[in-house]
Amino acid sequence: MIRLRNLEKNDLTAVRKIFVGLFDQVENYNFSESWRHRNFGMSFAAISPNEQVVGFLLFRGKRIEYLAVDPEYQSYGIGSLLLKKVLEECFRKQIRPDLIPIQTEKIMGWYRRYGFELSGDWNIHPVTGEAEPIMVYCGKMDSLLPSITQKKQEIMIVVN
Repeated sequence: MIRLRNLEKNDLTAVRKIFVGLFDQVENYNFSESWRHRNFGMSFAAISPNEQVVGFLLFRGKRIEYLAVDPEYQSYGIGSLLLKKVLEECFRKQIRPDLIPIQTEKIMGWYRRYGFELSGDWNIHPVTGEAEPIMVYCGKMDSLLPSITQKKQEIMIVVN
C-alpha cells in the first residue's frame, strides 16, 4: 500500500534522487528554492510499504512547483493521488492552484484531465529566461472534496 503524508525535512535526499532522475539540471535552482519555501501543510510524499519515498509534490504559495514519481512506481496512480490530495487541501483553504507543466502534450493532457487549463499567462524561467505557460485549476472546487475524502488515501501496487 502506498500512503501519503506531509513532506518532512529528512525526505530531502530521497526527493532529490527522484528529482535528479526526472528533471533537467537547469531546474536545480528552482528545486532548491521550492524546497526551502514550500508550504509545509500542502507538500506531500508518497511512501511505499518499505517506508521509501516514491513520489512527492512540492507546493509553494498557490503553485504546484513539482510533482514527480519514481519511474519504477509510475503508472500506478501515485501522481494522481498526490494531485488529488493537494487539490483537496486547496479546496479547504479556498486556493485556486496553478502550475507550470513540462511542455509536452502528454503532461499537459494529464493535468487537463484533473481540471487544469492554460491561463494565457506566462512565467519567465529564472535561469533560462524562457517563457513557460501557466496552467490554472478551472474545475469546480466543491466537486473535489466528496470524491477524495470518501476514499482511503492508499492504493495497492504491484511492481514486477
